[in-house]
Amino acid sequence: MKAILFVTLALLIARGHAETASSDSAEFPVELGSARSVAAVTSIEFPVDLRMKGGVGSTGSAEFVLNTMANAVDSLVIEVSPPASVVAGRWVELTASAHFSGAAGVRNVSAAAHWYVIGNAPAGTRFEKNHLFPGDVSVPTVIRVVASYLFPSGGRQTESVAITILPAPLPYKVVTAYSLVGPPALTDYLLSCNAVTSSPEGAALAANVHWDLDQDGTFDDHDGFLASQKYAAGKSVRIGVRAEWPQAGAAPQVASSYFWVTMAKSPVTGEPPSGIALDALNGHFLDNEGMPTTPLASRKATGLIVLTHGLTGAGTNRWLIDMHDAIAARLSAAPPNMVIYDWNEMADPGSNDGYTGLQSILDALVKIRPNGAAQGVMLADWIDRQHALGTVDKTAKIHLIGHSAGGFVVGEAARILNQRGYGHIQITMLDTPLPYHQHIKPQWRTERYISSFAGGNPQSGLEVGSLNAASKQVGSNVERFEYQGDRLSWEMGVFTSLGQGPVASIAMKRQDGGLYSQDEKYFRKVIDPKAYGLINFIDQHSAAHQYYLATISSEEQGKSHWKNDALGDGFNQSFLVNDAVFQTSPQMMRAQQNDTAQIPVANVPPMEGFSTFGDVEQTGSVARVTEAANAGIFKGMTLPVGAATLQLQLQVITPGDGDFVSVHWNDGDALAIIPETSLAYDAPLLHEIDITGLGGQTGTLTFKLMSRGVANSVVRFSEIRILESDDVDSDGLTNAEEAIASSDVFDSDTDGDGIADGDEVHTHGTDPLRADSDGDGQNDAAELAAGTNPLMNGSSLRVTTVAKTALGFMLQWTGVVGKSYRVVRSQELGTFNQDFLKAGLVGVNGLMSYTDPNPPPQRAFYWVEVE
Repeated sequence: MKAILFVTLALLIARGHAETASSDSAEFPVELGSARSVAAVTSIEFPVDLRMKGGVGSTGSAEFVLNTMANAVDSLVIEVSPPASVVAGRWVELTASAHFSGAAGVRNVSAAAHWYVIGNAPAGTRFEKNHLFPGDVSVPTVIRVVASYLFPSGGRQTESVAITILPAPLPYKVVTAYSLVGPPALTDYLLSCNAVTSSPEGAALAANVHWDLDQDGTFDDHDGFLASQKYAAGKSVRIGVRAEWPQAGAAPQVASSYFWVTMAKSPVTGEPPSGIALDALNGHFLDNEGMPTTPLASRKATGLIVLTHGLTGAGTNRWLIDMHDAIAARLSAAPPNMVIYDWNEMADPGSNDGYTGLQSILDALVKIRPNGAAQGVMLADWIDRQHALGTVDKTAKIHLIGHSAGGFVVGEAARILNQRGYGHIQITMLDTPLPYHQHIKPQWRTERYISSFAGGNPQSGLEVGSLNAASKQVGSNVERFEYQGDRLSWEMGVFTSLGQGPVASIAMKRQDGGLYSQDEKYFRKVIDPKAYGLINFIDQHSAAHQYYLATISSEEQGKSHWKNDALGDGFNQSFLVNDAVFQTSPQMMRAQQNDTAQIPVANVPPMEGFSTFGDVEQTGSVARVTEAANAGIFKGMTLPVGAATLQLQLQVITPGDGDFVSVHWNDGDALAIIPETSLAYDAPLLHEIDITGLGGQTGTLTFKLMSRGVANSVVRFSEIRILESDDVDSDGLTNAEEAIASSDVFDSDTDGDGIADGDEVHTHGTDPLRADSDGDGQNDAAELAAGTNPLMNGSSLRVTTVAKTALGFMLQWTGVVGKSYRVVRSQELGTFNQDFLKAGLVGVNGLMSYTDPNPPPQRAFYWVEVE
């Protein structure tokens, strides 16, 4: 990785410039070879990253390629072939051709050109390379797009074309609003529903709206926009609605939707307020045809593979079926048992009780993680019940593969199964966002394939900020993310920028505060989606399972983006394929972890002093909770600053009928949802809950038996304890040192300068509370990258002298031995018109200079960058 860019601006003509909305180049590799020679033809092009370099009215292209061919230019013409119109919200690829003389001829330069929009454009309109994403419009709107290309000897040429953005057609859609009136005043709940339909044809007729109110899967219980039904307290119901639009001579257009509603029992006296805890509903185990399936005893010695989906997915998703079939074909000589776990009914919190819609990825993360972990308990319970039936062998290999939120499912299943003596477990998380730290332990193999920013592959400072905000909100201390690029400011008339792109760093913490050593069984592979033209989030998020599928067989690889790559990882590393110690292929990397000695878990006594509500018998740290209505225990307390893991032993004394335990902090939604399963019938089951980020807060911790159906359940809570981390944010400063430094114990980079707080204090001596420790206008990280002293005001990389001489335009700066510099010129900031005048200038201690022999006649902006 190249050093962080530090940029200094000099003006050829002394006058102000207002293009403060533009940002600077992040980093670029340059391959020039002998391209400046007239006879050179081998050096063709090099990529240059210009993130968000457009003006106010344009978002601009993400990157472009400069051509250095020596061919003379026959005609400076770009032929742009756009569609006459595009539909709002749908990506479209634009093409451009450049004309050369000689052997070059006409060349497709679509990916090499700069693409941007001039003038005003609908909000959301943007380019990624030559892919245009049209923003939302309500009426047809004309925009003008520009393709700009730098010819080797003829300079830059641009062509613009008009494109009409058409409004996106309305989908056929039905959504439902509902109200619920019920206990304590009434015996039953009255659920009232209102369907709202929309389509290109307008709303559906009331007679064509049908309801499923009795959960039998058929829409035959009521017709019309309004429906109501009474339900007994203590159950969850799944409501469905279907709308139809008849089509002449064809099948009708249809839209349907489902949502869950919980008819909770009335709170009992003394029960603390708490947020939503969705009922933990069982999933379904399917084969590759979507039919229910069970393992075969004849295959139990070979092992078991479970595949599962993530947020809003289903067990019938095509990729799951394809992966199932590809694995079955590869392992046909010794087939294991294989199932697809479908937890679709709990995989969309946006349509479940109390969740009226997901506003962001962060919102989805907060709501889906407890659901996924609860499904992991159920998956582990199913596997253990299959063991009791003689179809699963505890000593055989179990490989659990989950995409997205499915990673929470397989992670929790691995943690539970390990407790119950299953000794050969491997889990694969495909682009799983911010996994729970208790799901990555040395007792089983964990591998992660990361393809989108949600999974941990940020592409911009904004995405890094979103990830860190999500990490803090959901209490994940698996990873921290840093970014050292796309920072732009104007300070004292000087254009300054940092570049280098995102850096995602792993900070794996054990519950006792120690760091995992390098020989632990945790591996991660980052896939670059943009290298394969995957330009939107959905495609990038799916790339993880597409990549994994490509590693299963040559046939699948040949149909993938990776058909020309050597793939030694992915399913090749499944221990059903490779029975040796888990090996790292060239494509994979170990997590970046400090190789420190492991610290034994300290003896943390169980908590006592809980208050009770409902039918509870409490003796010391043990509480026997009996279902009459809701019942449980709670405790007002201040969580330790280093609080990382909340542990609970749960045993089911008498099974219930849909009852479950929820854990809450204050009146927030459930931190954990723990279903009653047969795993906990004979002995207590240890549950671990990630509470990183809650440390230092004062409030109420509640463990609640949520009553459903008949009052018949009895459970026992015991061994409740809080495990602490000595370095919650994994930045190299202990919690005590953070207090001394006044830095944020939950933020690894308090001042946001790209340097971890521990490195600032222990390595560089800089101030973790100030991004610019010496106040000279230069960010600490930029100074370190430039080789200047971040603690000495005035020691910084900046242009010191600019002058117009007989030889051209000269600029000088103070260099540093061991650094390499390049000089860049632009005639107008905020455009793509940049010239890289000189690269590879070897640094010396002291004054360095460069003279541009051919400065533009009017004005230009010059800056120096550290390579």
